[in-house]
Amino acid sequence: MDSRYVRCIKPNMQKAANTYDEKLVLDQLKYLGMLDIIRIRREGYPIHLLVEEFIARYACLAKSRKKLPPASKDAVR
Repeated sequence: MDSRYVRCIKPNMQKAANTYDEKLVLDQLKYLGMLDIIRIRREGYPIHLLVEEFIARYACLAKSRKKLPPASKDAVR
């Protein structure tokens, strides 16, 4: 199941068109962690991976690669 959602940023408290309160917008972006996410993505790191993609990418770090459990979520643990 894909759990994506849209983050909404309120541009101003008056709900006026074409008016942006820069401090309000920046505070919301900081609160949501968006600035950190943008920085991490710019550095080339993924934010969200499917369990199967995670296993394929990082299985080489497991102590016993040949004995990973068949269930994906157990293999990640």
